[in-house]
Amino acid sequence: MILSNSILLYKILKSYYVNKQDSILTQYQDNSKNLFNYISNKFSQVFILNSKYLINQVKNKSKHQEKNNKLIAQNFWKVIFNKYLQEIVYLSPSNFLSKIYIDKLNGINLSINKKDEYIIFLDKFSRKLVSGNIPIFSNIKNDRLISLFNIDNIFFLKYNWLKIFNCKLFILQNCFNNWYFQLKKKIDIRKKQSLLIFILINNKNEMILSESFQEFNQSNNLLDLNSEIIKKNISLKKKYLGLVFINPKDGLEYQKYINSKYCSSTSYDKIQLVSINMNFYLRFLNFRIPNFELRLIPDLKEISNLIYTYKKFNNLFLDKYQNIGKHHFQGQPIYIIKSIEAKSKKNNYSKIFNYLLCHNKDNYSNKNQILFLNYKTAINAWKKNIEKNKNYYLPIRPFIHVLNLETFLKTSYYRKNNNKIIFVPSVETYKFIKEYFKLDIYNSKNTYYLILNHINYIKTFCHRVIWYLTSQ
Repeated sequence: MILSNSILLYKILKSYYVNKQDSILTQYQDNSKNLFNYISNKFSQVFILNSKYLINQVKNKSKHQEKNNKLIAQNFWKVIFNKYLQEIVYLSPSNFLSKIYIDKLNGINLSINKKDEYIIFLDKFSRKLVSGNIPIFSNIKNDRLISLFNIDNIFFLKYNWLKIFNCKLFILQNCFNNWYFQLKKKIDIRKKQSLLIFILINNKNEMILSESFQEFNQSNNLLDLNSEIIKKNISLKKKYLGLVFINPKDGLEYQKYINSKYCSSTSYDKIQLVSINMNFYLRFLNFRIPNFELRLIPDLKEISNLIYTYKKFNNLFLDKYQNIGKHHFQGQPIYIIKSIEAKSKKNNYSKIFNYLLCHNKDNYSNKNQILFLNYKTAINAWKKNIEKNKNYYLPIRPFIHVLNLETFLKTSYYRKNNNKIIFVPSVETYKFIKEYFKLDIYNSKNTYYLILNHINYIKTFCHRVIWYLTSQ
């Protein structure tokens, strides 16, 4: 009895446990289905939203592509304009955009150039490019007739082919190139004639002249320097001298003398020393102005050193036509370093040294001869040459040929080689020019600000007067 009851109780508990487990499993399955459905719905919504976004993007892209792929049809007047007046030509590497566009044009029989016409067009265009009728410049970005573009990393050239003005443009371009070449050549020559000389001018930028020494002797007033101005409308009865100074310090001394002699006159207070190029002096020598002479005043200090010191040196050779005495030297002395043959320290190889300035080491044909206006400057330049060529036995003092500047400018050698000659003044002259013109610029700025302050003061005063009158 007890056993049967125990078995019955076991079966009841077992059936209850199985039923309970089934109900839990069923509930879990239901919950899982609900969760899956929820997640599926969420993902479907996200997918739908993304799909709509992608569809919109594709539509926008297709619209943009449609807009870019619009075919360009030429009317009759456009064809005539391109054929006879002007045509815009694009050159670029082959790319997918150009292929698509050309295929579309050919597909609807809207091609601008047929095969034969295209070949003829390329032949004409290439001939014009080679002949130079379509100008091409090296600086592409700044040119108006040819320009470089970059769209989507596709580079292409845009040519503006002018046809009606083609011949005239080509002729004008050749004339301009010839004119530019000649102008550049003249500018290069003037740059090489870089010797600065000095004159005195007044406030009207007119050159100050003095009476000639012949007039001084006739009037027995050797120290009476009556400065005058060049005026075209006045016939000068006397002979006048225009003084040009090699050394700016001599020019300033002459300026001080004029100011001290004519201190009562306010017009002489505005005399100033200015620098001009050697080319100005050379052009003035060719002018034939009656009763006028341009006189070059040499560096007096350098002449004194040459006569009493340098003339005794063994390395100096005076020109045979040079007028020189115990206490005088005619003209401005110039020093030319003569060629020297020196042997190498390593072997017996000898080399001829010519003191020439070469701007480009690879182009030795473009050399310039150096003429020194100061002996010390020539010696210092030679010392630097010794330092550059330490492997050769070079003398401490080179052989120097001495003559005057005025005579040298009249020689046929200078007339033939004036674009290959450079004049080098003393270092002191360079320093003086630098400091003097710095001071001149500073004084000009101070004068400007002084005048500006006075103008502001007058302006303020006028405003106050007007305000007082209107307020009353």
